[in-house]
Amino acid sequence: MPSAVMHFYSGQPMHFYSGVDTLRLGNVVIAWNTLYESLGGVFALIIDGSHAGIPLAAWHSLKADRSQREMLEAAVKAAFKKNHATRERILWLTKAVNSLARISQMNH
Repeated sequence: MPSAVMHFYSGQPMHFYSGVDTLRLGNVVIAWNTLYESLGGVFALIIDGSHAGIPLAAWHSLKADRSQREMLEAAVKAAFKKNHATRERILWLTKAVNSLARISQMNH
């Protein structure tokens, strides 16, 4: 629970959390970033598994998590036929990440 609230000139509140809450929030942020690094690796393999540097550069050029997910979905749909097991698994994963995306808002 917030331990203090401070308002800025914009009128938007900023909550300051206790040490335990801050640690938990930090762990969520680290897990979210690790997830996105893994999704970037999947994207790189789909685009060009032999030279991951180029697709990863494209992946990291997008600053919005949602744009990265959409790019991964587009690459998967182009690379695999409908009902292909890999395609379906990755699309399931991106759908699951979409449902968790509100966590990302804490990071940005």
